[in-house]
Amino acid sequence: MTDNILVQRPLPLVDPINKPFWDAAARHELIVQRCPGCERRQYPPLILCPDCSSEFEWTRASGRATLHTFTIIRLVFHPAFAKEVPYNVSVVELEEGPLFITNVVGVDNDALEIGMPLEVFFDDVADGVAVPKFKPAKDA
Repeated sequence: MTDNILVQRPLPLVDPINKPFWDAAARHELIVQRCPGCERRQYPPLILCPDCSSEFEWTRASGRATLHTFTIIRLVFHPAFAKEVPYNVSVVELEEGPLFITNVVGVDNDALEIGMPLEVFFDDVADGVAVPKFKPAKDA
C-alpha cells in the first residue's frame, strides 16, 4: 500500500550555527569554519574553537577531498531512499583537514577506494536546498 504514498526525502535541519553552511551549499559553495586564533578548520560547525576558544569565521573550502572510509548501505532504512539502495555513506577528508560525512556519486560502489581523490558536487534535493556530495576528481 505504501507504493502510492509520496515519501519525502528528509531535509537538513538548519539552525543558527549551521545556517551559513546550508546557505552557501544552496549557492553551490562549500564552506568550513576557520579559527582566526589557531587556524583550525572545523566541520561540523561549532560556536567556539575547542583548541583556543576563539569564535570561528567561515571560509571557502577548495572542494577537494580524499576518501577516508565508507560503508555500503544495502537495506532500506528510510523509504525515501529505497530506490537508491545500494548506496554508500562515506567519510571524506577535506583538503583543509576536516572530515565530512557524505555520499560519493558518479562511480560504482565496487570501485570506491580509500585515498581516492574527490571533488565536491552539489545535489539540489529541494527548492533552495543543496546537499554537498563528492565525485571522483577530474584531474586524478
